[in-house]
Amino acid sequence: MKQNDPYAGLGTYEQGGADPYAGLGVVEKAMPRTKAPRTGMDKATQVAGVAANALLPYATAAGMGAMAGAPFAGVGAPVGAAGGVLALGLGDIGTSAYNLAAPLFGGQRVPLPSETMQRGYQQMGATRAPETPGEQVFSDILSGAVGGAGQAKAFQTLASKATSPQARNFMRAMGQNIRGQAAAGAGAAGAPSIASNFLDVTNPAALLGLSLAGGGAGFKAATPKAKAIPAAQLKEKSTDLYKQMEAANVNVAPTAMADLESAALSKLQSLKYDPDTDALVNKALGLFTKKANKPISFDMLEKFRRSIRDLPYSEAGGKSGTAEQRGMVKALDDVIDDFMSNLTPAQTTSGDPAAAAAFLNQARGVRSTAYQTETLENAFDAANRTSSQADSTKSFSRALRDEFSRIAKNDRKMSKF
Repeated sequence: MKQNDPYAGLGTYEQGGADPYAGLGVVEKAMPRTKAPRTGMDKATQVAGVAANALLPYATAAGMGAMAGAPFAGVGAPVGAAGGVLALGLGDIGTSAYNLAAPLFGGQRVPLPSETMQRGYQQMGATRAPETPGEQVFSDILSGAVGGAGQAKAFQTLASKATSPQARNFMRAMGQNIRGQAAAGAGAAGAPSIASNFLDVTNPAALLGLSLAGGGAGFKAATPKAKAIPAAQLKEKSTDLYKQMEAANVNVAPTAMADLESAALSKLQSLKYDPDTDALVNKALGLFTKKANKPISFDMLEKFRRSIRDLPYSEAGGKSGTAEQRGMVKALDDVIDDFMSNLTPAQTTSGDPAAAAAFLNQARGVRSTAYQTETLENAFDAANRTSSQADSTKSFSRALRDEFSRIAKNDRKMSKF
């Protein structure tokens, strides 16, 4: 980097530094080749070297992480590789953030971790630096795509090892839509690189804006368009899954149902349950007592769970008991859910509990979506009928607001969302 560079510290990277977060600062042009242009195999070798220059930092990070994780049985090579990729990506982001702020206090730009690795490979002769604007753009786009996809995949891998639900849900969210994240990385790196190398754009604010726009456009273009599925079709799929659950022919042993009652009592004790005042909870607990020490099929156990879940709500949508009591009943619903998910062969007299639980979880998810879809479909249909009547004074939007208001006031319906 030249000492008189007016944008020093703003994230500029030198020729050959394929930075997936190029839009965070100024994108420098590729150093023009002074010799005759490469052709034939010489050109192919150069392009391959440029591609390797963009890819090797993440491959190296994954390899080193795998080597570090392999000796530990509880971690393993795949998780170690994921950690290495994330560490490199986060290191690049953190260093770029520092470079953005460095001019404010007279600091000097620090090379990104990926840049340092790239220069090392170039000195070893393992890779080649871009020599033309086209090669520089190619390098930036490839590095951005690999960085986006690699980190998304890393989050997916680490999610399976997360111990807390919050961390697991966060990592799953960060690992969604790998194709979209790869395209976002390519767009975020490619847009400012094209502007700098081919259009002579040097303004850092403009390049940052192009990076954000390129990332957003890439993500949108690569994200599959979801198709709406009618509620009737979802119900049919849910019914099929429930039938497969029933076909697993799982029957729960009487002693296991006694254990379920004990688990319910234990849960209530941790929630400061008072049998003298918590009438709604007493009613729920009475249902557990009736089921204790009696055999029950897996599908009937699911029906029992739903009866506990819906106990605080009337058919008309009203609610009973205090908020604290409804919370306790919800906790009892969770106790049954956990019991069904973790049912072992020793707790059953027939069937495959793991297979039945898998079908049940799928069926519940589909049925929940079907109920929500049907509720909204009915709201739109009712609003359309109301606004279409000859003597109606309501517009469709006003009628739809009224329908949504009815849903919001119906506690039973809202509990399903």
